Amino acid sequence: MKKYYKYIFTIALSLILFPGCRQELVYEDVIDNPYRMNMDLEWEMEWEVNSDYNWADNWDDLGADNDYDYFRPRKPEGVAVILYNELNGNYVFSKELHLPSSGGSFSIEPTTRAILFFNDDSDYVTVNNLGSPNTVIASTGNHTNTSFTDLHKGERNVKQPDILYGAFIEVTEEQILNGELPDKVVISPLAYGYVIKYHIEKNLEYVKEATGALAGMAETVNIMTGNTSDSKATFVFECEKTSYGIGVQVMTFGIPSSEGYKPKARSDYSGQHDLRLIVKLTNGKTLTLDHDVTDQIATQPKGGVITISDINIPDDMVGGNSGFQPDVDDWGDNTDIPLN
Repeated sequence: MKKYYKYIFTIALSLILFPGCRQELVYEDVIDNPYRMNMDLEWEMEWEVNSDYNWADNWDDLGADNDYDYFRPRKPEGVAVILYNELNGNYVFSKELHLPSSGGSFSIEPTTRAILFFNDDSDYVTVNNLGSPNTVIASTGNHTNTSFTDLHKGERNVKQPDILYGAFIEVTEEQILNGELPDKVVISPLAYGYVIKYHIEKNLEYVKEATGALAGMAETVNIMTGNTSDSKATFVFECEKTSYGIGVQVMTFGIPSSEGYKPKARSDYSGQHDLRLIVKLTNGKTLTLDHDVTDQIATQPKGGVITISDINIPDDMVGGNSGFQPDVDDWGDNTDIPLN
């Protein structure tokens, strides 16, 4: 406050003594940029978009342990706001700001031509290359569990993104000068959930724990466009026992080479997606199950439900003791959302 009053006194005295210097006496910590953007942020807290199935209206028929809304991602706590100017026909970084999730007011220069928004409170998502909105890429780190390196050779085994949202808008000088800037931006999801349901018909009571991985998913996503990379990754997850067997919600960036925030399902899809589940039984034995889920993923490019039915744990696996005592620490870290 002392600094504030000092500036006010200096300005008032200078205006009295030197009225011709008025235009030069501007202090950023007292007189802010006259051009401001007052922005309300609306978050689309969706976990699956544009699949061939209307899961929200038919959820009761699925037989999950939780309702549809249970799987929605949380509302972020804050948002990064990246301002870009235009140089030789390209957008270049100008300034980075941070606002609460509800939005707020911030100064904007008449030279600003584009604004990128993304939540800034993800624990497992890394955002890189802020120099141009065309290059802003989100990814996630390597997973410590090495049980799935041979599922799709050459793919990184990665952690799941916890939450990721984004939006991009362009503005003109006329909008800024005339105070006609948009006052609301809708922030859309860029990480999507697959509810995976393993229906175990026999000997479920002998299951102690399970871990798995979904292979062939997009390794990164462009926040400006919503386009996913051609490169692929294997997303590792932990499961829990449910009323029907084993289940989990796995978060990914969706299928590779997908265009836009809300792409349509692709009938001519040529990708390959495989699930591996490693089940540890109460007697210490381990059962590995591999499934091709390409057909289910192709019709659900950004989230949905994957069902594996009619699994029976063999009787000869549930008796006796293998001598191996499973250690929970061997499963590595995870970011799963359990189903029960």
